[in-house]
This record gives sequence, structure tokens and C-alpha cells, in this order.
Amino acid sequence: MSEAELTVLVVDVDGRTQCESWTRTAADDGMDGLRHVLGGAVECVTLIEGVLEMWVLGDGIYLCSTNPFASAISAELAGTRQPYYGRAVFAGARGTGSLRSISDDTAAVLTAMVTRLSNRPRNLRALRAVGKVFQDAHM
Repeated sequence: MSEAELTVLVVDVDGRTQCESWTRTAADDGMDGLRHVLGGAVECVTLIEGVLEMWVLGDGIYLCSTNPFASAISAELAGTRQPYYGRAVFAGARGTGSLRSISDDTAAVLTAMVTRLSNRPRNLRALRAVGKVFQDAHM
């Protein structure tokens, strides 16, 4: 992978995962591609300082469905207790807000976490219900 290429893991609200890549330019450090994948202004959630970040749509709460997978991963890795909405993009971290490609091993671990949650429909329903309550309170 060249230094200009950036590879991330995308997790959709339905649990589909895929790696996506785009060319990073010096002018944007990959942020244009990230905004394109997420559909607008983005917000960074640090999961493991200096190692792993999750990026979500900044206005996702108003525009998207709950992403129970992103919410659960964030809770497990960073101890957060808030729902996230819409697609989530996982990337390596160079420092807060600076994109780096995700490693194959990290992508595999996150994909396994998504698969594990997909096999627990009661947990998925509970996470979606919490997300809906939080979303309704902000509308």
C-alpha cells in the first residue's frame, strides 16, 4: 500500500462490513474521501489513543438509523455509553483527527466483533431501542 493510499473499515447499520480505499492528497490528508463515504461533516471518536479511531457523520443522529455495531464497539473499546448513527468508518490513528490506514489484523478483529453481535438479536434490538430513545429526545 502506498503512503498516499488510505484503507479503512466501513461498518453499516445493518452489520455489513467492507474495506474501502482512496487516495489521500496533501491538501486534505484523506478527509475528502472520508466525508464522501460518510455523506457529510464528520466527527472523530477515539477508541484506542494513538491506535484506532472511529469516524461517524456529525449530524447522524438527525439523519440516520442507530448503528448498534458502532455503539457496541465504542462501548467495548473506549467505555463510551452513547449510541452512534449511520455508517461508521474505522481507521488507524496518528493523533486525534489524523487518518491512517487500518491494519488487516485490526479490521479482522472489528469484523469478528460485528459478527458476534449479529448473532445476538436480543442485544441488537436493545441497542437499537436505546438509540431510538436517545434520538427521539434530540428531535
